[in-house]
Order: sequence, then C-alpha cells, then structure tokens
Amino acid sequence: MKTYLYNSLANNGIRPAVPAGAELVDAVGMDYAAYLKGLAPEDEVVLVGGDGTLNYFINAVKGVEIKNSIYLLGSGTGNDFLNDIGRQAGEEVLLNPYLKNLPTVYVNGMEKLFINNMGFGIDGYCCEVADQIKEKSPQEKINYSGIAIKGLLFHFHPCHAEVTVDGVKHTFENVWIAPTMKGKFYGGGMKMAPDQDRFSDLLTVVVYHCPSKLKALIAFPSIFKGEHVKKTDIVQSFAGNEIKVRFSRPCAAQIDGETRLSSPGKQNESFFRADAGRVFVSQCPACRAQPRPARSGHDHRGLCPRHCRGRVGQDAGPVLPLCLPCERHGYSSGQYSLRDLYQQGRQ
Repeated sequence: MKTYLYNSLANNGIRPAVPAGAELVDAVGMDYAAYLKGLAPEDEVVLVGGDGTLNYFINAVKGVEIKNSIYLLGSGTGNDFLNDIGRQAGEEVLLNPYLKNLPTVYVNGMEKLFINNMGFGIDGYCCEVADQIKEKSPQEKINYSGIAIKGLLFHFHPCHAEVTVDGVKHTFENVWIAPTMKGKFYGGGMKMAPDQDRFSDLLTVVVYHCPSKLKALIAFPSIFKGEHVKKTDIVQSFAGNEIKVRFSRPCAAQIDGETRLSSPGKQNESFFRADAGRVFVSQCPACRAQPRPARSGHDHRGLCPRHCRGRVGQDAGPVLPLCLPCERHGYSSGQYSLRDLYQQGRQ
C-alpha cells in the first residue's frame, strides 16, 4: 500500500490530491520512527511537502533503519532539494538514496540533521522575517528575494567573520551571508554553491562580502544562476572537511530554511567538520551556555576543556590544542592531553 503523509497545519490546511485508492494521512503529531517500524515490507510512504517537511522527517527518523521506499511529492515554496536533484514540484521522487550520510549541525544546544544547507547572516534574517509574516498573515505568499533586498538595503548590517577551512583561516569584513552547503541551492532557487556535490563528503562554505550596499545589491541577482562565484572580489567559496565560521555579532540562523534564533549578546561561532557526511558544530562555553560531549570520532579540535570529555581510564593520548576563542575567554593557552581535557572539563 502507498500512503501519503501531509501536514494539515501547512498550506492553509488544504488536503493534497492523491491517486485514487491511495491512503491520505495527517502526519501532525505522528511518531515517524514508530510508524515506519510498523509498516509491512511492501508498503510505500510519500511525504507531501517541501524542504521543511524533509528536514523534519530526517530528524524524526534519525537512527532508524529505513527499509521501505520513501518518496517526496514536492509541494513546498522553496523546493531547494528538488532544484538540486533536477526535479520539479508535483513529481514523486524516491528519497532513499538521499537519506544517507547526512551532515549534523549543533546549534544553541540542539542537534539537527540537514539535507540542504545551514547558515547565519542575511539568510537567517530572511527566515526570521518570513516567520513573522506567516504568524501575522498565514495566507500571504512569502517573497524571500524581496525580504533579502529590503534587508540588504535597510535592516540587516553585515558582520566581521573568520572562516577556517581545514586549518587555514580567512578573515572577512562586511559579510552578508556565509552558508555551509550540502547541496547547490538555497533560499528558494538561489544557486549558492554551483560546484557542490551532495554525494560528496565535502561541504562548501560560500562567503558573500561587500562594503558597498549598492554593489552587493547589484550583484545579488547573479546568485540565482550561480554566476556570483565569478565575482571573486566579493565572493569566495571553500570546500573542505573542517569548516569553522565565526561571526562578530549574533544573527539568526537557518537550517534547511527553518529559523533558529540567536542568543542575545552572544557571538555566532560554529565549528563544522565533514567526515563521511557528518558535520560537527561546537562553541566555547563562554559563547554558548550549554556545552556538549565530544562525539565519537571527533579529534577535539576547536573544543575547549568544558566541551571536551576525554575517555576516562585512557592513557594521556595525543596532545591537543585549545581553540582561539577559548583562549580569548580566559582559558590558559597551551596544549592538553585527553586526560587533561577530561579533568578540566569536570571542574
């Protein structure tokens, strides 16, 4: 049996049209993991929605072995995933090949998978404003390009940013956007990373920086065709296994178009590591209140002692450097073994 799952709280509650004989189920409040485990081997599932639906699904079934065929019937507003794989809304697309080795982002104490991109800057600002519009006028169609242009001209102020890729630091002033990309597209059709391959273990970070609002505005439309990367005086792209992005002031973040608000008075700082499709983001506890344990396979780079929890009972092991932000926030500079890091993390 083929079952179509839709969100009755989206699209003004309109029920999507499905083939005759197919089952249509409202997925609001559904335990996706339990639902998938209860399916017969021959059952098929179709998700009706867009990038937000995809993001919700991949996080809801994280760690679950998916044995059934899962499809997407695109009906979202942005559809960056469909753009990336060369498909269109209204088509049923088999998702299973795209659900493997997805990157993870840790932000504000939350852990999330993403399938398209994650970033902060004017893109997070656009998602924040769009949420406000939806709250006031649920039926209003969101014009993300219009929000971006108004933000660029009047409301959003660019930041100083440090971007470190595989140990090489790059410093930029007047940064408007710096998303980390799993696919090519974001923001409802903007070809932000034209050379990115979603099946690659590498991620691409794109830095759009310009001191002139007028020049930044004139160049902005070129993003839709991916031609902005030719403007090397204001756009730089970096692909790598480890990407660390640090903004000088708090900005709203977006994960696959879903807004994550910043902490007031805090700097945005993220540490990305792509390794077989995994991405790690960590932050100094002086910047973010909630530390996290080191994940399996992490080499602790970029983590300060209160984030890192070295494995108890192990010998001293390799010597590991402290990250620059931790030194700035009062941790002594130098190098520490795994046991040293663990002991300091308990204090």
